[in-house]
Parts: sequence; C-alpha cells; structure tokens
Amino acid sequence: MRIKIVAPALAAVLLAAGSAGAQERVDQRKATGATGVVEIHNMSGSVRVVGWGRNEVHVTGTLGRGSERLTIADEGGRLVVRVAAPRSGSNNRGSEIEVRIPARKTVNVRTVSADVEVREVTGVAEAHSVSGNVAVAGRPREVIAESRSGNVEFEGQTEHVKAGSVSGNVQVGGTVRDEVEASSVSGNVAVTAAANGVRATSVSGNVEVGSNSGRAEVNSVSGDLRVTGRRLHGAFHTVSGNIFVSGDLARDGTTTFNTHSGEVELRIAPGSSAAVEVSTFSGDIRNDVSGARVTRSTRREHRFTVGRGEARVSLRTFSGDVTMTDR
Repeated sequence: MRIKIVAPALAAVLLAAGSAGAQERVDQRKATGATGVVEIHNMSGSVRVVGWGRNEVHVTGTLGRGSERLTIADEGGRLVVRVAAPRSGSNNRGSEIEVRIPARKTVNVRTVSADVEVREVTGVAEAHSVSGNVAVAGRPREVIAESRSGNVEFEGQTEHVKAGSVSGNVQVGGTVRDEVEASSVSGNVAVTAAANGVRATSVSGNVEVGSNSGRAEVNSVSGDLRVTGRRLHGAFHTVSGNIFVSGDLARDGTTTFNTHSGEVELRIAPGSSAAVEVSTFSGDIRNDVSGARVTRSTRREHRFTVGRGEARVSLRTFSGDVTMTDR
C-alpha cells in the first residue's frame, strides 16, 4: 500500500522537474547607451530584434531544453546577449527570444540553426545564421544579412545591402540609396529594390533585378537573368541561362550581354538612343526595333542605331538566339 502511494508521487515530481527543465521563461533588462553595439548569440530556435526608444536592452522569451542560462554582459565595449548552450551541445528544442534594443544601436546577431528577424532599428543591422532564415525590415543605416542554407530577405530603406546565402533564396526590396550586393550559389536572387547600383550573382539559380537606376553587374552559370529598370547600364553574363532585359538605357553608359547557349531578348524603350552590336556563332538574330538604322547585317553579325546612338550596347552568344524589340 505504501509503495502504491509513493510511486505515483515520485512520478509526478519527476514529470514536473522534466517540464521545468524543458522550458524556462526569461525576462531580463539592462540599462545601456543610445548608441554602440549589441551582439546576440543563440544556437538554435529564434531571435527577434526590435528597436525602441528606451536606453535599455530587454530580453524576453523561453530557453529551450538543455540551455543553461541567458546572460547580458559588457564585453570589450559591446553589450552581449548570450544563450549559453549545454556543454554536451544538445539543445533540441531551441531557445526563442525577443530582444528590444535602443533603435540607434548597431546590432550583430549570430546563430547556428535559429531564424533571425530584425526590425525598427536605425543603426547597422548585421545578422548571420548557418541554417536559419534571416529577415531584416525597416530603416537601418546598413544591412549585412547572411545564411548558409536559409533564405535571406530585406524590405525597407537603407544606404547599402549585402545579402547572401549558399543554398537559400535571397530577396531585397524597398529602397537602397547606394548599392545592393546579393548572391546565392544554388538559390534564386531577386533584387526588386529601387537601387543606385546592383551586383547580383547565382551559380544555378535565377537572378532578377528590377527598378535599378544605376550600373548593374548580374551573373549566373545555369540560371536565367531578368533585368528591368531605368538608365540601365552594366554587364550581364550567363553560360546556359537566358537573358531578358527591358528598360531605359543610360545614354552615357556601356552595356554588355553575354551567354553561351542561352537566348537573349532585349526590349528597348521608345525614345532610346543607342548603338547596338550583335554577334553569334550559330544562333539566329532578329531585329524588330522600330526606326532602327541598320549599318551591318550578316549571318553572324548585326549592327544598328536608334536615336543618336549614345548608349553603347553589345550582345554576344555562341549558340543562343538574339531578339530585339520595342518595349
């Protein structure tokens, strides 16, 4: 009889202890200055960073199973928020934390398998993850966002964006006053931001650039390139992918399009002023541009001028077809 009473009681105690160990609520605050650097480390789970108007760092959320503790400490002039992982490295559930920081601070988030979200900060926003997704929004001064296998996204207004992933997709939208650097190895890259310059690269993914108004350098090996914008000029290269370009050509710019086996389609806006040179080894050349003044036309080479011929345009393929039309 005594055993029957003690055993259930012992089981209840052990269950309660296990539940407590699996998840622990955190709510910590630390006063800080309006500027400076906040660094955040969390191995797995999620990190959400929100800028606010208080000179205080406030961390809330839950620690995952096996996490030892959460600390907020000054380290070498930086305020560091750290989720201490177990020595065994087994943090199966992951810790989910929200960190409110003074909006003007620079924030640097480092995770392994945790997703990262940063918003409403006006300082530099930097976020790195190995397998988690990274998303930044708002009006940070500058954005650096990277993941190895997760997706990376920015939407907002900033001076400069550097966004990259190895196998994830990369997307940049909003307004970028300076330049966008976006890259992926096997994921797609989409830069729809109104930017003053773009460098976008993918090895096997497609690359899309829209609303760009400055020089663009766009490259892929087997993916397609799709570019639209104003005052376009730059270099567009792919090996086996197709190239589609539609936009206003910068009258003082030089633009080159190169592909080996892909096709090229160039839609020239009405009123453009450009001198165009096309060459191919075994592809077909088709020119449907209204008012084009052809100066040379052979099986492998075609040259023509529209307007005063101010912009310089070169299209080259080995076996791909080239088509040029009015937009």
